[in-house]
Amino acid sequence: MTSTHITITPRNQRGLSLVEFMIALVLGLFLVAGVLMLFVGSNQAYRFNDSLARQQETARFAIEAIARDLRMAGYLGCASRGLQPTNTLKTASLPASFDPGLGLVGWEASDAWPDDEITYGGATTSTASGWSTTGGVVLDTFNAMGGSDIIRAWFGDNPVAINTISPGASTVVNVVPNSGFANGDILLLHDCSRSYWVQACNVEDLGPPANPTSTNLTLSAGCTPGNDVAIPITLNPDGREAMRLTSRIYYVGKRANAAANPPALFRRELSSTGAPGDALELVEGVESIQVLYGIDTDNDDIVDQFVTANNVGNWSRVTSVRISLLLVSTEDNLLPEITDVVFDGRTLTPTDRRARQVVTSTITLRNRLP
Repeated sequence: MTSTHITITPRNQRGLSLVEFMIALVLGLFLVAGVLMLFVGSNQAYRFNDSLARQQETARFAIEAIARDLRMAGYLGCASRGLQPTNTLKTASLPASFDPGLGLVGWEASDAWPDDEITYGGATTSTASGWSTTGGVVLDTFNAMGGSDIIRAWFGDNPVAINTISPGASTVVNVVPNSGFANGDILLLHDCSRSYWVQACNVEDLGPPANPTSTNLTLSAGCTPGNDVAIPITLNPDGREAMRLTSRIYYVGKRANAAANPPALFRRELSSTGAPGDALELVEGVESIQVLYGIDTDNDDIVDQFVTANNVGNWSRVTSVRISLLLVSTEDNLLPEITDVVFDGRTLTPTDRRARQVVTSTITLRNRLP
């Protein structure tokens, strides 16, 4: 049997043909395109899910911060209901917005989206116009995002027992140690039958610095707004307390009021002058706040209707608040296309492809309950 041998020489090894090369190239391109599509899809899904998680965290934090203060609105210890405090502060030095007896007040914003279109950018505007309310309530002037409501709560916190009250050229109130009060704090003194707004112009711990025995609060006329020392302070020895007056305003603004910065939830707290203090940014990604107030119209302590701030007839009849937040991602192009969002009873069309969510919560004012 004859065997045939094929000898392969370098002359026979001519490599790939052009057709084979082109087929291999096309197959490689398909493979690379598939990997790229998988990477882009995974990256887009990660960006969207990360934004969604951030918005949920923002919503929890924002709602909890606002709700905690609204639940406390109007709290003045046992002086919370039916007891109007005597104002011993020098009224000529107080801002027109100082009205802690309200407990709660809000301002309705004018329409920010007249064409039902949401625009992410934009600068803040002065609160001197663009917001309305009832009852002659005064809104301090600062910058905020137009079209977003503003809400303010007043309440007392950090109650401590009063040991003695020493009248004189400047009344000195001695309280238990470690009260946490600071120079300039505006306080409420009460005994459940009488109460007074005062200012602690000077706070001094008595006894060893590391372990004070008590604290003296000097109510003089020497600070701003200061005390009217001609008004006597008379409280019963039993059950008298001192507590710090707290007031917080919530609104939507932008860091440094720069249009390029993302919208954020801001808060301003009561300063020693009686006016709101500096802006504190709490969390970014809050594009708008819309507030409705639950009104008890027939004095049965049950909400009969929800109205906007400019339709509240009597702020003392507000027993609950419904807060709606429009949350927005700080990154654009998270959605495959522009997607409408339903907010404040309207269908709004964004001008971008940012992810948006709406969160709503109803908060009961504990100090307006029976």
